[in-house]
Amino acid sequence: RRRAGAELSALAKGRSIAMGGSKTRSHKRRRLPTEAALAAKAAAAVEAAETPEPAAYVRPGESESGAAFELYYRAQRILPDGSNDDEDAWSAFLGQLRRPLPVTFRFNESAHLSTLCAEAMRTGMRLLDPCGAGVEVPCDESGRPLRMPVRLRWCNGWQLGCSASILKRPQHAYWSELNDWLTRWAALGVLSRQAIDSMAPVSLLNVAPHHTVLDLCASPGSKTQQLLDAMHADPATAPTGLVVANDFSPFRARMLVRRCAALGRAAARCVVVTHAAQHFPDVSGRVGSHGEGAYDRIVCDVPCCGDGTFRKNPEAWNHWRPSFAQRLHGLQICIALRGIALLRVGGEMAFSTCALNPIEDEAVIAQILHATGGAVEIVDVSDRHRLLRRRAGLKTW
Repeated sequence: RRRAGAELSALAKGRSIAMGGSKTRSHKRRRLPTEAALAAKAAAAVEAAETPEPAAYVRPGESESGAAFELYYRAQRILPDGSNDDEDAWSAFLGQLRRPLPVTFRFNESAHLSTLCAEAMRTGMRLLDPCGAGVEVPCDESGRPLRMPVRLRWCNGWQLGCSASILKRPQHAYWSELNDWLTRWAALGVLSRQAIDSMAPVSLLNVAPHHTVLDLCASPGSKTQQLLDAMHADPATAPTGLVVANDFSPFRARMLVRRCAALGRAAARCVVVTHAAQHFPDVSGRVGSHGEGAYDRIVCDVPCCGDGTFRKNPEAWNHWRPSFAQRLHGLQICIALRGIALLRVGGEMAFSTCALNPIEDEAVIAQILHATGGAVEIVDVSDRHRLLRRRAGLKTW
C-alpha cells in the first residue's frame, strides 16, 4: 500500500511538471536506436504492408462464429415445422439475416399530437405512398423504380424500402428528402423510429389510460414512449395512470428522460428511476401486505445476447457464442420473477428479448411457470393485432 501510494505521488508530481508553466519542463534522455532495432522495425513495416486489412465484420457462414451460429440453431430446430430438414429453407433464412434491416417508424397516437400527425401525413404521403398521392414513383439511374415504403396498420407505422445506412448517406434525392422529413417530425415527437420487434410487446398489452405500468429495463426508451403514447391515445379520456421507466444505468436513465421529453405534456405521466431490475423495490408495500403488486401492466424486455438484431448490427457476428445465453439465463429469470411479484392479480406482463435462442426465451418462460406453481398463466393473444405475423414457440430445445 505504501508503495502504491508512493507511485501515485510520483505520478502526481510528474503530472504537475508536465502541465506546469513555460519555465518548468520535463526532460528525458533520448536513446538512439541500434542497427538491429532499425532492421526489425523495417521488417515489421514490410510485413504490415503485405498483410491485408481485416474486414470490419464477417458475414454469417464466413467465420467461425457464423459457422457456430448455423450449427447451433440447426440443432435447436428453430425454423417452422417441416422446414428444419430443408436446405432451401435454411439458405433462405441465413440469406435473410444477411440483408440490412429496413427502417421502420410509427406515428405517435397521443391525442394532443393529432393535429401535427395529420400535418405530417399530409406532407409526407407523396414520399410514403406516391401511387396513392397521385405522384410518379421515383426511379434509380437505370430507370428501375425504387422500393417504396409499406404500411404497418397494426401499429400505425411504416416500413421503408431502405436501411438506415442509405438514409445516412443518400445516393438519391428521394432518400435525402425522406430522411429530412423523418428528422423533422421525429424532433417534434410526432413519429418514433422503432423496429417492428420492439413495437410488438407494448402493442399486445392493450394499455389503458388508467393503468399503472412498469417498464423494468426501459433504455433506450422506445417502449416507454410507446406506453405513454398508448395511455394518451383516447381523446375522450384524460389519463390517470402512470408509467414507471427503470434502467440500472444512471447515464442511460438520463438519455431516457430526454427521449420521453420529446412527447411534450404526455411525459408528465412518466417517472424515470434507476434500480437493478431483479431487485426493483415494492414502493407500494402491496407485495408484502396483499401478496400482489401495484402494476396493471409490465414490460419485461430483459438483457439478452441480441442475436436477433444481427441485421441491424452485423459486426456482432464476429463475437457470437452459444455461451452468451447461458450466462444471461439466470438473470433473465430473476428479472421476470421480480416483475411477476410486482404485478397485480389479473394484470399482464410482456416478456421479450432480442434473441433467437430458446435458452433466453422459451426456457425462461418454462422456468417461470414451474417456479410460480400455477399462479401465472400464458395469455393467448392471437386475437390481438391479427395483421402481426407470428407463430407458436418451441416446446423442446
